[in-house]
Amino acid sequence: MKNLKSRIQMSRAHVEDLCDTPPSEDQVQAAKKIAKKIKLLPALSSWEKDENDEFFIFSTEIVTIAPPAYDPFENEEVYALKQIKSESDAKELRETISTSISSDMLQKWINHSLSDERMTLITIRPEDGEKPVGFLTYRRGVSIDMYNDDEPINVVCHTVSIDYVYVDPRHRNGLVTSSLIRAVIEDVYDDVTKLAALVRSQEFKELESPINFRVYADAATEGGEKFAARMMYAIDDVIQENFTPHEIAEFYSKSEDYSIEMGF
Repeated sequence: MKNLKSRIQMSRAHVEDLCDTPPSEDQVQAAKKIAKKIKLLPALSSWEKDENDEFFIFSTEIVTIAPPAYDPFENEEVYALKQIKSESDAKELRETISTSISSDMLQKWINHSLSDERMTLITIRPEDGEKPVGFLTYRRGVSIDMYNDDEPINVVCHTVSIDYVYVDPRHRNGLVTSSLIRAVIEDVYDDVTKLAALVRSQEFKELESPINFRVYADAATEGGEKFAARMMYAIDDVIQENFTPHEIAEFYSKSEDYSIEMGF
């Protein structure tokens, strides 16, 4: 078990210098001290996978982020999701995408997803289907953002970046996209739980570093905008569940209606 744990590469927080003028050595050292305390588990590490390296989501499990008019108990559906890490893993996805009118663009998305180790690419298919009907590429991470506009401040910023998302038009019924969102939310839930415990520690309070949550997306279509908005609402629900209203009020930056920012 010890050897198995040692092979799990945890993602460390990193320091971002956003200061107008060079930060002081004290500010840099404080930022590094915070960064050393934050490690995120690899994407999808908490999911139980079968012999095909797939994990499954039932529609009853995504009721909170499914379309409002959908009743999962009336007609339960099951979806299989799989993380794609190599060209051989992506073969089936490429073959499916080759029949799409946007094939060239989607192939470029797949290429970029596989070439950047920061990105997590997952495919989705109905349990009773053989071919994937969509995919999602996303990144999540934590940075310690250093500012000194008015006074030196280090901000703990958790981000989820939605890089690419595609769902076959015949399966855009809301449940496929809800399943993709749910997969990301499982990762985010683990992250938020860890960060909530961290910010409540006495040592962290002494560093006086507020926290911030962001979703980044550059939507090219109305459907993409809706997907990003649904992701933001789902993450906001996780934050509301794990932080108190007083703690959320202390966040470094948030919109009037939500505890999370949308960035582009």
